This record gives sequence, structure tokens and C-alpha cells, in this order.
Amino acid sequence: MRHARGLIPLIALAAIGVTAVAAAGEIQVLCEPGLRVYLDGELAGISSRLDDGAYLMDVARGLHIVRVEKDGFEPQSFEVLVGQVPVEVTVGEFQAEAAPASPEEPAGERPALAVGTLVVTSAPQNCVV
Repeated sequence: MRHARGLIPLIALAAIGVTAVAAAGEIQVLCEPGLRVYLDGELAGISSRLDDGAYLMDVARGLHIVRVEKDGFEPQSFEVLVGQVPVEVTVGEFQAEAAPASPEEPAGERPALAVGTLVVTSAPQNCVV
């Protein structure tokens, strides 16, 4: 009987552990090393060659947004549904960020001309400029 009392909490803990593991999923992000990988807006890690990108474990089941960023390029976002089976996301080729738009002059209008005086002096004096 003494052994049965110690066994019941152990069985309860094991059942909780199995439930917690079953309620979480995994996401494999296939990409080049050195990229920032975000899960639902939070930095989840940096991709590595060892993981063939990034491997996100213990992700709650349900709908999530995975975003991958590389400096100087447009970020890529993926909507994934995490369940019992691991989800695989393949990151494609990155597109360079668009240059900031420069303000353009309205069509048909010319810029105002600056009017003023220019004084030129030379050394030696009396030279033709």
C-alpha cells in the first residue's frame, strides 16, 4: 500500500506531461543560415546550417504567422496551421527592398529661379575671367 501512494502522483505527472506534449506542435523553417525567424511577432531564433534553417518546437496548436527577415531584403511571411504533424515552411528567394520614393516635381511646373548677385574677384587683379 505504501508503494501505491507514491505511484499515484507519478502517474498523474506522467499523464500531464503527455498531455502537454500532445498539445504542442513543431515547425521546420527551411532557409539559408543567418536569417531572423519570428513566430507571431516574437523573435524565435536565427536560422542555422545545423537545423537546415530553424526548427521551432513546442508551438501551441492553431494558426500562427512565421516571418523570416534578411537585412536589405523584403521579409517573407507564412500563415501556418500547427497540429499533431510537424509543419514544414520553405523560404523562397528574397527580393531586395525597394528604394525609398523620392519626392517628384508636379508635371508641367518649373522650379522657381533664384535671382541674386554674383561678385567675382581674381588674383592677380585685372585678369579676364
